[in-house]
Amino acid sequence: MVKTLADVTLTGSAQQLTATPTKAAWVQVQGIGSNAAFRIGDASVGAARGVVVPASGGGQFFPPIGESRSYDLSQIYVKGTLNDTIAVMYGTR
Repeated sequence: MVKTLADVTLTGSAQQLTATPTKAAWVQVQGIGSNAAFRIGDASVGAARGVVVPASGGGQFFPPIGESRSYDLSQIYVKGTLNDTIAVMYGTR
């Protein structure tokens, strides 16, 4: 089943995609509008750490993983320019 989160407004600091533990079989994150590039990774994501997602329209896809495993959206962090927004879509089993 495909699900979405409300658009995430970036704070300029590392932040979780969602504070609530949320299991996902796959995840897609994409910049919206005139976003600058942002980074995505674990809790230590920062200006020089994490995968760079290109400016507006760029995205990162976390592919499907085994049937007994899942991503937890509360363990995926982003860091970008204050007030930029990102969209998050994910799938559940």
